[in-house]
Amino acid sequence: LRGPDGSMNTAVDGILLEFELASRLFSRCVQALMLTALAYFYLHHTGYWSTPLLLTALLYGLHRMMARRIEVVESTPPLDLRQSRLISADLG
Repeated sequence: LRGPDGSMNTAVDGILLEFELASRLFSRCVQALMLTALAYFYLHHTGYWSTPLLLTALLYGLHRMMARRIEVVESTPPLDLRQSRLISADLG
């Protein structure tokens, strides 16, 4: 079965858009979880200000590390299947 010419490019473009959306939603969910943990520790601290401050530094570091990794993944070009050995060149 074949679709019209160019339909595979349209499908791949749609997949890349969905990947970007899923990546952004995942990032926002993790950030919301970090903010929730931060708010919990600031509201329920036991009198030692060092604990929430250390947690703030830890969460900021995790946020920066996650942002850098997401940037690397999103900037990497997708796999070009025509040059890959995963698929034979005899597809026609």
